[in-house]
Amino acid sequence: MVSDILKTMNLSPGKHEIVISIKLKYPLKIVTTVEDDIITVVTNYPLRKGRNESIL
Repeated sequence: MVSDILKTMNLSPGKHEIVISIKLKYPLKIVTTVEDDIITVVTNYPLRKGRNESIL
């Protein structure tokens, strides 16, 4: 699921925090780093607290 989400995004180099609503009870938070063409997932988990609307 996470790899499918990341494949659809055009991420620039650096650190990214992505919050996305999916078919689960809570939105999913994914933290990644991008170097060259390599995407490394630092962590991902359901975001159970309030959601900041300024984030995806």
